[in-house]
Amino acid sequence: MRYIVYFIFMFLLISPCMLLLNSTSARGELLTPEGLELIDKPNDNGQALMLVWKKISTSEEKFSYEVTIAEDQNGPYFFAGKVMFPFKSKYDFSQLFGYAKENKEYNAYEIKGFTRPDDKDPTKTKDVLLTPDKTYFVKIKMFEEISVGKFNEKNLDVVLTTTTKGNWFATNKTNSFLILIFLTVVIMLYIYMAQRNPQGLFIRKIAGLDAMDDAIGRATEMGKMALFVHGLRTVSDVPTIAAM
Repeated sequence: MRYIVYFIFMFLLISPCMLLLNSTSARGELLTPEGLELIDKPNDNGQALMLVWKKISTSEEKFSYEVTIAEDQNGPYFFAGKVMFPFKSKYDFSQLFGYAKENKEYNAYEIKGFTRPDDKDPTKTKDVLLTPDKTYFVKIKMFEEISVGKFNEKNLDVVLTTTTKGNWFATNKTNSFLILIFLTVVIMLYIYMAQRNPQGLFIRKIAGLDAMDDAIGRATEMGKMALFVHGLRTVSDVPTIAAM
């Protein structure tokens, strides 16, 4: 009986220590995210890359990533961005990857450029955009928040590389291209019909345009100025251009 009590006492004493050690060792091992890859951004002019990885099964709130990029595999590597929770998924970039449901299971991050020291003044930094037809190398550092203000970090043992490429045709705008062709054919057809039979088409007059011609004509006859107000919006807005 004494040995049984002694065994139970030792078990209760050692078990919490073993659980603590297991939890500590588990926290110390940051695994590389599954499906991690660097790809050229589809349907662009060759000035962006996309970092894609599968969502972690555990809570993603405690994870963050620091992305560095270089033009040579041996470096130097420059800061390209920090990915914080909440992460965007491939589904959020539906124009690039489509509307498939499985896209919600993958995170995505767009890399447009990086920050490097200024050549003229090393104490200052400058932002550099990615250029087409150039090979880039990317390293990732992973952070796990253990407690408030304390992080467990790990440099992922992988160097991702790909080449930026510009696309001649954006496949996500195929519908706009087809609509443009259809409208062009219709307009050219009606122009041809109007040339063949000018009296066969009736063009309805717009009263507002006739009133503008009349007002400008009267101002010209009287030698008065005409004031045109395009509204509250800027001149670059589409409704303002239509009004002008």
